[in-house]
Formats: sequence, C-alpha cells, structure tokens
Amino acid sequence: YDYIDSLFETMLAGGTEGAAQRMDEFVDYLRDLVQQRRGDPAQDIITAMIAASEDGDRLSDDEIIAMVFLLITGDYQTTPNVITNGIA
Repeated sequence: YDYIDSLFETMLAGGTEGAAQRMDEFVDYLRDLVQQRRGDPAQDIITAMIAASEDGDRLSDDEIIAMVFLLITGDYQTTPNVITNGIA
C-alpha cells in the first residue's frame, strides 16, 4: 500500500508530476507481479485472472493490471469510511 498511500498524498497535494511518477512505479510493480504469477501460479486473484477465459479469449496483462488497480484503489478508502460511519 505504500504506492497507493504516496499516490493519493501526492494527488491531494496537487502534484500531478509526482503522482504520475508514483503511478508508473505502481504499474511497473503490478506488471512484474503478473509476470511472476504466470511463471509461479498461486492461489490468488491475479492467478485466477490469468487463467480465466471465455470462448478462448484471455485477459491481457494490461487488463489484469487495470482490474487489480481498481480492486486496490476501490477498497482503499471506501471500507474504512463505511466502518467508521457505521460505528458513528
């Protein structure tokens, strides 16, 4: 989550150049992770996305990276905020 924390902090501070650099680093990290899972499958969502197919079509690396990014960032603030509001 260091990438996500730094990305959001940079974006909130108005630093688009720094945010773009952090985003590039995060995408590179995810790309490496997808390649690692292709060679050494695990029981995780990335491996499941790599193995998924419909009518012979498989997800591209870019599609997998985009989905993982959405899963991570979508949960980044939503869940803590819902829990906090529920307790309040």
